[in-house]
Amino acid sequence: MAKVHIRKKALTNGRHSIYLDFSPPLRNKKTGKPQRYEFLDIITYDKPTNYLERRHNWRF
Repeated sequence: MAKVHIRKKALTNGRHSIYLDFSPPLRNKKTGKPQRYEFLDIITYDKPTNYLERRHNWRF
C-alpha cells in the first residue's frame, strides 16, 4: 500500500503550490511509468496582503 503526503513547493512572490508525494511511486495509467508526484494546481499565498488573497486562501 502506498503512503501519500501533502507537500508544498515554494513559488515566486510568496506563493506555494500544493502537491501529493507518493511513496513508493505509483504507475501512471496513461504512460505506465512510475510517478512519484502529482501537482494539484492549487496555489496559496504565504502572507495574503488584501481581501482577494485572503479569500483565495480560505477556500483551501
